[in-house]
Amino acid sequence: MENSEKTKVLIVEDQKMIRDYLEMYLAKDEQFDLVDSTENAAMAEQICEEKEIDLILMDVLTDDGQSGLEATRSIKQRFEDIKIVIVTSLLDERVLQKAKDVGADSLWYKDVSPEELIGILKRTLNGESVFPDSAPEVMIGEASSYEFTSKEKEVLAYMVRGLSYYEIADEMNINIQSVKYHVSNMLQKTGIKNKLQLVLAVQNQKFIVDDV
Repeated sequence: MENSEKTKVLIVEDQKMIRDYLEMYLAKDEQFDLVDSTENAAMAEQICEEKEIDLILMDVLTDDGQSGLEATRSIKQRFEDIKIVIVTSLLDERVLQKAKDVGADSLWYKDVSPEELIGILKRTLNGESVFPDSAPEVMIGEASSYEFTSKEKEVLAYMVRGLSYYEIADEMNINIQSVKYHVSNMLQKTGIKNKLQLVLAVQNQKFIVDDV
Protein backbone atom coordinates (compact mmCIF):
# COMPACT_ATOMS: atom_id res chain seq x y z
CA MET A 1 0.00 0.00 0.00
CA GLU A 2 1.40 3.40 -0.94
CA ASN A 3 1.99 5.92 1.86
CA SER A 4 -0.43 8.39 0.21
CA GLU A 5 -3.23 5.87 0.69
CA LYS A 6 -2.61 5.36 4.35
CA THR A 7 -4.67 6.89 7.16
CA LYS A 8 -2.62 9.74 8.61
CA VAL A 9 -2.71 9.55 12.40
CA LEU A 10 -1.94 11.96 15.24
CA ILE A 11 -1.52 10.62 18.79
CA VAL A 12 -2.21 12.95 21.73
CA GLU A 13 -1.01 11.24 24.92
CA ASP A 14 1.13 12.57 27.77
CA GLN A 15 2.31 9.21 29.17
CA LYS A 16 5.32 8.05 27.17
CA MET A 17 4.76 4.35 27.86
CA ILE A 18 1.19 4.47 26.55
CA ARG A 19 2.22 6.66 23.61
CA ASP A 20 4.94 4.16 22.66
CA TYR A 21 2.43 1.34 23.04
CA LEU A 22 -0.05 3.03 20.69
CA GLU A 23 2.67 3.83 18.17
CA MET A 24 3.85 0.21 18.21
CA TYR A 25 0.42 -1.22 17.44
CA LEU A 26 -0.30 1.33 14.73
CA ALA A 27 3.03 0.48 13.09
CA LYS A 28 1.99 -3.16 12.84
CA ASP A 29 -0.97 -2.30 10.57
CA GLU A 30 -0.15 -1.09 7.08
CA GLN A 31 -3.32 1.01 6.92
CA PHE A 32 -1.92 3.59 9.34
CA ASP A 33 0.78 6.20 8.95
CA LEU A 34 1.80 7.94 12.20
CA VAL A 35 2.29 11.59 11.23
CA ASP A 36 2.95 13.05 14.69
CA SER A 37 2.65 12.56 18.45
CA THR A 38 2.25 15.19 21.14
CA GLU A 39 1.95 15.25 24.93
CA ASN A 40 -0.27 18.33 24.95
CA ALA A 41 -3.84 18.55 23.64
CA ALA A 42 -3.41 22.27 23.10
CA MET A 43 -0.88 21.48 20.36
CA ALA A 44 -3.22 19.14 18.48
CA GLU A 45 -5.15 21.86 16.69
CA GLN A 46 -1.94 23.53 15.54
CA ILE A 47 -0.67 20.20 14.18
CA CYS A 48 -3.94 19.79 12.27
CA GLU A 49 -3.34 23.21 10.71
CA GLU A 50 0.19 22.33 9.64
CA LYS A 51 -0.16 18.69 8.58
CA GLU A 52 -2.68 16.47 6.86
CA ILE A 53 -4.42 14.45 9.57
CA ASP A 54 -7.20 11.90 9.07
CA LEU A 55 -7.47 10.40 12.54
CA ILE A 56 -6.60 11.49 16.08
CA LEU A 57 -6.20 9.27 19.14
CA MET A 58 -6.95 11.79 21.90
CA ASP A 59 -6.30 11.31 25.61
CA VAL A 60 -8.66 13.07 28.04
CA LEU A 61 -6.13 14.62 30.44
CA THR A 62 -2.84 15.67 28.89
CA ASP A 63 0.34 17.58 29.71
CA ASP A 64 0.00 20.89 31.61
CA GLY A 65 -3.60 20.00 32.49
CA GLN A 66 -4.81 20.51 28.94
CA SER A 67 -8.17 18.87 28.21
CA GLY A 68 -8.37 16.47 25.29
CA LEU A 69 -12.16 16.81 25.38
CA GLU A 70 -12.02 20.57 24.85
CA ALA A 71 -9.39 20.11 22.14
CA THR A 72 -11.74 17.63 20.47
CA ARG A 73 -14.57 20.15 20.51
CA SER A 74 -12.40 22.82 18.92
CA ILE A 75 -10.88 20.54 16.26
CA LYS A 76 -14.25 19.07 15.23
CA GLN A 77 -15.63 22.58 14.74
CA ARG A 78 -12.78 23.47 12.37
CA PHE A 79 -11.89 20.13 10.78
CA GLU A 80 -15.11 18.15 10.64
CA ASP A 81 -13.63 15.44 8.41
CA ILE A 82 -10.98 14.47 10.97
CA LYS A 83 -12.04 11.43 12.98
CA ILE A 84 -11.28 11.58 16.70
CA VAL A 85 -11.17 8.56 18.99
CA ILE A 86 -10.96 9.37 22.69
CA VAL A 87 -8.57 7.05 24.54
CA THR A 88 -8.85 7.09 28.32
CA SER A 89 -8.17 5.22 31.53
CA LEU A 90 -10.78 7.30 33.37
CA LEU A 91 -13.77 5.12 34.24
CA ASP A 92 -15.97 8.06 35.28
CA GLU A 93 -19.03 7.72 33.04
CA ARG A 94 -19.26 11.50 32.75
CA VAL A 95 -16.21 11.20 30.48
CA LEU A 96 -18.15 8.87 28.21
CA GLN A 97 -21.06 11.33 27.94
CA LYS A 98 -18.84 14.38 27.48
CA ALA A 99 -16.89 12.64 24.71
CA LYS A 100 -20.18 12.33 22.82
CA ASP A 101 -21.14 15.93 23.64
CA VAL A 102 -17.91 17.42 22.22
CA GLY A 103 -18.25 15.51 18.97
CA ALA A 104 -15.80 12.63 19.39
CA ASP A 105 -16.42 9.84 16.90
CA SER A 106 -15.58 6.93 19.20
CA LEU A 107 -14.11 6.08 22.62
CA TRP A 108 -11.70 3.34 23.73
CA TYR A 109 -10.75 2.39 27.28
CA LYS A 110 -7.02 1.77 27.64
CA ASP A 111 -7.45 -1.56 29.42
CA VAL A 112 -9.15 -3.06 26.34
CA SER A 113 -6.97 -5.15 24.03
CA PRO A 114 -4.90 -3.47 21.27
CA GLU A 115 -6.61 -5.70 18.70
CA GLU A 116 -9.92 -4.21 19.75
CA LEU A 117 -8.45 -0.72 19.46
CA ILE A 118 -7.41 -1.33 15.85
CA GLY A 119 -10.89 -2.65 15.15
CA ILE A 120 -12.45 0.47 16.67
CA LEU A 121 -10.19 2.73 14.59
CA LYS A 122 -11.15 0.96 11.36
CA ARG A 123 -14.85 0.96 12.19
CA THR A 124 -14.62 4.67 13.00
CA LEU A 125 -12.93 5.40 9.67
CA ASN A 126 -15.77 3.51 7.99
CA GLY A 127 -18.30 5.89 9.50
CA GLU A 128 -19.32 4.13 12.70
CA SER A 129 -19.41 5.78 16.13
CA VAL A 130 -18.17 3.20 18.61
CA PHE A 131 -19.02 3.88 22.24
CA PRO A 132 -19.31 1.32 25.05
CA ASP A 133 -22.60 1.09 26.92
CA SER A 134 -20.80 1.71 30.19
CA ALA A 135 -17.35 1.98 31.72
CA PRO A 136 -15.45 -1.21 32.58
CA GLU A 137 -16.15 -2.73 35.99
CA VAL A 138 -13.79 -1.99 38.90
CA MET A 139 -13.95 -2.86 42.59
CA ILE A 140 -14.49 -0.10 45.13
CA GLY A 141 -13.71 -1.79 48.41
CA GLU A 142 -15.93 -4.88 48.45
CA ALA A 143 -18.42 -3.54 45.88
CA SER A 144 -18.51 -3.60 42.10
CA SER A 145 -18.67 -0.19 40.49
CA TYR A 146 -21.83 -1.46 38.78
CA GLU A 147 -23.57 -1.61 42.18
CA PHE A 148 -23.61 2.17 42.62
CA THR A 149 -26.85 3.96 41.73
CA SER A 150 -26.90 7.12 39.61
CA LYS A 151 -27.72 9.18 42.72
CA GLU A 152 -24.83 7.65 44.63
CA LYS A 153 -22.44 8.44 41.79
CA GLU A 154 -23.74 12.01 41.71
CA VAL A 155 -23.10 12.35 45.45
CA LEU A 156 -19.63 10.87 44.96
CA ALA A 157 -18.81 13.38 42.24
CA TYR A 158 -19.59 16.26 44.61
CA MET A 159 -17.64 14.59 47.42
CA VAL A 160 -14.60 14.29 45.16
CA ARG A 161 -14.88 18.03 44.49
CA GLY A 162 -14.73 18.61 48.26
CA LEU A 163 -18.30 19.76 48.85
CA SER A 164 -19.85 19.38 52.30
CA TYR A 165 -23.06 17.46 52.93
CA TYR A 166 -24.95 20.76 53.09
CA GLU A 167 -23.46 21.92 49.78
CA ILE A 168 -24.23 18.59 48.11
CA ALA A 169 -27.83 18.74 49.33
CA ASP A 170 -28.14 22.24 47.85
CA GLU A 171 -26.61 21.21 44.51
CA MET A 172 -28.85 18.17 44.20
CA ASN A 173 -31.94 19.90 45.58
CA ILE A 174 -32.42 17.22 48.25
CA ASN A 175 -32.28 17.33 52.04
CA ILE A 176 -29.11 16.60 53.99
CA GLN A 177 -30.56 13.39 55.42
CA SER A 178 -30.84 12.03 51.88
CA VAL A 179 -27.17 12.82 51.25
CA LYS A 180 -26.19 11.04 54.46
CA TYR A 181 -28.40 8.09 53.46
CA HIS A 182 -26.60 7.72 50.11
CA VAL A 183 -23.18 7.95 51.77
CA SER A 184 -24.19 5.40 54.41
CA ASN A 185 -25.38 3.00 51.70
CA MET A 186 -22.09 3.32 49.82
CA LEU A 187 -20.03 2.72 52.95
CA GLN A 188 -22.11 -0.37 53.71
CA LYS A 189 -21.74 -1.72 50.15
CA THR A 190 -18.02 -1.18 50.00
CA GLY A 191 -17.06 -2.03 53.56
CA ILE A 192 -15.08 1.22 53.68
CA LYS A 193 -14.97 2.87 57.10
CA ASN A 194 -15.51 6.55 56.36
CA LYS A 195 -16.25 9.06 53.61
CA LEU A 196 -12.62 10.22 53.23
CA GLN A 197 -11.47 6.67 52.54
CA LEU A 198 -14.39 6.26 50.13
CA VAL A 199 -13.35 9.36 48.18
CA LEU A 200 -9.74 8.14 48.02
CA ALA A 201 -10.88 4.72 46.83
CA VAL A 202 -12.97 6.05 43.93
CA GLN A 203 -10.20 8.46 42.95
CA ASN A 204 -7.57 5.71 42.99
CA GLN A 205 -9.73 3.56 40.70
CA LYS A 206 -10.56 6.59 38.51
CA PHE A 207 -14.23 5.73 39.00
CA ILE A 208 -15.01 9.34 39.88
CA VAL A 209 -12.57 12.11 38.97
CA ASP A 210 -12.50 15.85 39.49
CA ASP A 211 -12.39 18.33 36.62
CA VAL A 212 -14.20 16.26 34.00
